Amino acid sequence: MSGRRPRARADGASKLEKLFSPRGRLARELAGYERRPEQMDVLRAAIRALGENGVLLAEAGTGVGKSLAYGIPAADWALTRGEPVVISTATINLQEQLVQKDLPLIARVMGGSLRAVLVKGRGNYLCRRRLAEGLRQGSLFSDEEGALERLARFAETTQDGSRSDLTEPVPAQLWEEVSSDADACPGRRCPFRKTCFFRRARRDIRDADILVVNHHLLFADLAVRLEREDWQERAVLPAFTRVVLDEAHELEDAASQFFGERLTRRGLLWLLGRLAPSRQRGRSGILEELARELEDRTPLRALAGVADCRRRCDRAFAALASFVAARARSDGPFERRLRLTPETLAAPDFLPAREELLALAERLQRAAEDLAAQLERIRLVREEDGAWVEARGASERLRRSAAALRRLIDPEDEEWVRWVELDAGRSGRCELLSAPLRVGPILRRALLEPMGTVIFTSATLSVGGDFGYFVRQCGADGIDPARVQRLRAASPFQFERQALLAVPTDMPDPRESSFERELPRALAAVLQTSGGRALVLFTSHALLRRAAEVLRPELAAIGIRLLAQGEAPRDWLLDEFRRDETSVLLGADSFWQGVDVPGAALCNVVITRLPFDVPEEPLQQARAEAVEQSGGSSFEELSLPRAVLRLKQGFGRLIRNQRDFGAVVVLDRRLLTRSYGRLFLESLPPAPLCQGPLDEVCDRLARFFSDRTGVKPRRVVSLSPDGGS
Repeated sequence: MSGRRPRARADGASKLEKLFSPRGRLARELAGYERRPEQMDVLRAAIRALGENGVLLAEAGTGVGKSLAYGIPAADWALTRGEPVVISTATINLQEQLVQKDLPLIARVMGGSLRAVLVKGRGNYLCRRRLAEGLRQGSLFSDEEGALERLARFAETTQDGSRSDLTEPVPAQLWEEVSSDADACPGRRCPFRKTCFFRRARRDIRDADILVVNHHLLFADLAVRLEREDWQERAVLPAFTRVVLDEAHELEDAASQFFGERLTRRGLLWLLGRLAPSRQRGRSGILEELARELEDRTPLRALAGVADCRRRCDRAFAALASFVAARARSDGPFERRLRLTPETLAAPDFLPAREELLALAERLQRAAEDLAAQLERIRLVREEDGAWVEARGASERLRRSAAALRRLIDPEDEEWVRWVELDAGRSGRCELLSAPLRVGPILRRALLEPMGTVIFTSATLSVGGDFGYFVRQCGADGIDPARVQRLRAASPFQFERQALLAVPTDMPDPRESSFERELPRALAAVLQTSGGRALVLFTSHALLRRAAEVLRPELAAIGIRLLAQGEAPRDWLLDEFRRDETSVLLGADSFWQGVDVPGAALCNVVITRLPFDVPEEPLQQARAEAVEQSGGSSFEELSLPRAVLRLKQGFGRLIRNQRDFGAVVVLDRRLLTRSYGRLFLESLPPAPLCQGPLDEVCDRLARFFSDRTGVKPRRVVSLSPDGGS
């Protein structure tokens, strides 16, 4: 632990509840503060979980104020016990809200002594030593000289040296070259140790009461502890036993990504290029720089091995891409992803690719060992610094890449799902990926069992009021049930008055080919009822692009600007959407969540179809098969719950405060016609339901918006099937 002296213990829940009273400290700090019963429910549950070593699943609707409800008990625990509490989130937006707004408020409410720190991963920090090496070598970074000079100026003016402080972006590959890296750190021998940005940041977290991290960094810490079987000493973070996971609906996907593996041709060639760039680039690499530093050509003996690795990498990934393309041609339309099942990995037509990939793994391993052996001999006559440290880091990465490659094509381990992603376009991207079949058991061993308290919270954890799906996701089905609390705190917003749920009944079924033809016409009709001001959510990027192409001139004719994902960076699109209050934003994937646009800019959320996973998506396909093999129903236990939670997330983009109003329009009639539609409806906030033919729905929407804005939308787009205006 930190060694800080704890303050006297607070006198239980009653003292904290008083902070939320109408005349309490929160009311004095927050103008217009109102005590909310739902917020108090979350507060009491969090206090109980902390005091009883519990696991809390708290679904708290938008507007409950859950960050204060868990943040104040967490702060009280840290201050009175002298033990840090970790708060983990999925998005930068929530991290910034916690660090810049909520936690400073909590500090004032609790006397001002609370120390909260935003903890960033090591790769977010500039490394002074690597920057100095890049500036000195010049030739290694010849394509990025202007950016290096900007970074040099940045290093002299920045406070924390993190990438988020940059006013001008730098190329990702360059940042990779100059950012802090454990594999390339000389530690105590570093000449820049006293001014190291990363070391300074880690000093700041040593005495922190609240550590704000993202899920990825939390998993990185837990992975180290799981490997060591040690939860008492420092790992990536200081030792802790109390953790809050906000935005916990992202848990399964975040864990799948972190605990999985990803190996790419581009990534391997980049690593090999750092050691010895191809002659065409006309610049030196780590090995040549090391030879110059030593005035000894010994390191150059590894050049032939690096060149051989590069050739084998090209051959191996070309063979893999050929195999995927051949399978795609024989199975029908080309797909970007191909799952590598045990049967596929053992198939005769995979054998050429398998042999090439194994040969690559063997050569990477040999190159790593040869380089490590040379570095060890050099170490006897030279201190560990400069190019020596970079070469050591590259050797370790080669070794890990070889081990990952062997695991990725291992047909025996069926607890992992493996697949290939191939870009058929100009980039020729080819990637090998894997993820655990089940993340629940990993989270149980790494998080639930060793931690004293774990609080999971989100606006979307339950399906039809039941937490069963999330319990399995997070691993809580394998611990003592007496430790687990479940709480649903409904949103305090008045959805009966503020919102409307509309479902046209005459749209084609989304599985029919006519749906795509009808979609732009229906979207244009719905969007004009609100005068734009709409977020349109898709489940397919291809359909989004085709719809945008048809819609853009239709909407421009009535003065509505169309913004579409893929045409600009996400943050820029959201900023423009907020600024231009009559615009329409088309989004997929990440736009279903994390979009917070209160006020007039967003009063219409249009959901093009129910967000079921694509059946051919490798990871979900494998998990569905596992459920079926165990005697369950993959649709009821996996596909349906995931779709319900995602629809709840999409609905949640609409009402963000007490003054907001708007409509959610679902252009998928299955919400009303299929038996499972009832579960979706039961899981959504209690907004009035409007259903009927599209023209009647649009008339109802027009009245809804007109009653609240006083503006009658112009009817320009025809609702007739021939599309005439």
